[in-house]
Amino acid sequence: LFQKLRPLIKELKPDALMYTEPSGHLLRKSMDLNYNYDEQWLVTSLASPKARARHGIRNGKELAVWMRDRDVLLPRGAMTAHHIDSHDTFWWPSWGIKWRREQFGLRMTQLLNCIFGALPGPFMMFVGGEAGIEPLLPRIAALKASAAYRDGSVHWWVDDATPTELFGISHRNGDASVTVLVNTTGAQVRTALPTWLSKAKVEELVGQGRISGGAIEIEAESALLLQQ
Repeated sequence: LFQKLRPLIKELKPDALMYTEPSGHLLRKSMDLNYNYDEQWLVTSLASPKARARHGIRNGKELAVWMRDRDVLLPRGAMTAHHIDSHDTFWWPSWGIKWRREQFGLRMTQLLNCIFGALPGPFMMFVGGEAGIEPLLPRIAALKASAAYRDGSVHWWVDDATPTELFGISHRNGDASVTVLVNTTGAQVRTALPTWLSKAKVEELVGQGRISGGAIEIEAESALLLQQ
């Protein structure tokens, strides 16, 4: 029904947006945008080691691998609206603890926002979820407004040289790029600086980090933005 309805709606109103919560393949094919309910278990698995299943992700690099593989399998043109907080959806697994900042702490919530805000597609937030992270959100919005993000191709940091503790994603458009690197662990992470990022400037989104001696150093529970 929706597959037949969509072109008719577009004829009447070309800028109409068909947006739905379920994210199965049939609705992926017939809608313009889908919620990221299929990603929500990743939030808990990364932020709460006690909640990890043996078959689930264990670190930032595995999260990037899962995202890459999931996106490859989606119908061509499918777009995901990413979010980590909701008014009701995530309240029932943690009775009396509604927001991610209440479940995992403010610092982890900041890091999760950096990860999911840097993914391809829009990032949404329910009113109230911004409490405590207001200064961070405009910086994520600026990243998404950049030409490298808007027009570039996605590069996932999942090769053998990437530490398992590190989540990394780059959006590359020619020589221009924006990269978000996130370390959710309690120890510093160090990785080699790729040659195509040799002129990158570092901005600390959360915590601390730097480029030193041809390597990127990210302190515990920190997130960096690299732009060039």
